[in-house]
Amino acid sequence: MVGTVALGGVQYAFGVRSTLDGVDAAAMDAADAPGLVARVERLADEMDIATPTLYVASLGGPNAFAVGRRGSGAVVLSLELLRELDADEVVGVAAHELAHLRHRDSVLMTAATTIRRVVVTLVTAAAAFGVLLAAVLVEGSNDRGRSGVDWERTSALLVGGALVATTNVYLLLTMALSRHREFAADAAAARAVGDHRGLVSALKTIETAARRRGEPATDSATAALCIRGSVRSRLAGLFASHPPTAARIHALERRFGTPDDASVKSATP
Repeated sequence: MVGTVALGGVQYAFGVRSTLDGVDAAAMDAADAPGLVARVERLADEMDIATPTLYVASLGGPNAFAVGRRGSGAVVLSLELLRELDADEVVGVAAHELAHLRHRDSVLMTAATTIRRVVVTLVTAAAAFGVLLAAVLVEGSNDRGRSGVDWERTSALLVGGALVATTNVYLLLTMALSRHREFAADAAAARAVGDHRGLVSALKTIETAARRRGEPATDSATAALCIRGSVRSRLAGLFASHPPTAARIHALERRFGTPDDASVKSATP
């Protein structure tokens, strides 16, 4: 347990640099996009967080992600996103990532992963101890005894079953939390910008590009951070870190109004 918690601390302390190095991210030159940098600084100020460092990287398609915490965060925008999205769409995406920093989602998900490892370790140890205790009480040893129970096989089945069940149940809960945080970041971004339509348009463009090009060649850990996760079937979607893009767009339009609605609701609180 101590080792598991320590591992979570190490991942949190060095995860930002490791993630940036993993995608070969380079710091954005403010002179190349002064308008974007100014708008991000203004949004960060309105969200009451320190302005994050902006990076660019090739992610295989239009995408973005945030790492770190609200006091010292980093936002990575893909080169493809900057090329294919217009200014309002890019700002909508950037606001979504700033919302993740404001909500401390990176810290939250790191903590959830660490707790999952601790829970799995405890359940596995408890299952192993229970089987061993039963073997001692019933047979007086861990060998096949008068009852004809093969304790070696039984222990393997029970411990393995407990491990698989605990891992999957907790993973379901963790991924449900992750999907909820995506909806929350979308809503917070729309409120900060004052108009949800840029983010809606950006989500549509990102989804179309991803389906056209296929899944980007990023590792699963980085993909879970991105504004768009992997395409999943409805059943596999229970284990997905992101809700379907259509569901996110529907949630935004239900809350703030549709593009065709002449009386689009203001995204400001």
